[in-house]
Amino acid sequence: MNKQEKHAKAENFRARISMTAQRQQAITELAGKKEHSETDKVRLNVLFQKTAYAEGCEKEYRLLIAKLKSDANLPLDIKKITSFEAKM
Repeated sequence: MNKQEKHAKAENFRARISMTAQRQQAITELAGKKEHSETDKVRLNVLFQKTAYAEGCEKEYRLLIAKLKSDANLPLDIKKITSFEAKM
């Protein structure tokens, strides 16, 4: 996936998760996956960009963070996850 495609997918995902319930569902879906595709990695990056996304989704984020930290194939930089978790 090239940079332009990643950007388009990220923008599409941002629009999709604008509502708290949609964001909760997306986080739960990602937490339930055993393996993450390239698109999932883009979505995870979007979710961990703004701490405001955690508002109303704290429980789901904590589940996702725990799942990611226990994953041997961590799809994101651990520093990004830890920093986000500290700001929540």
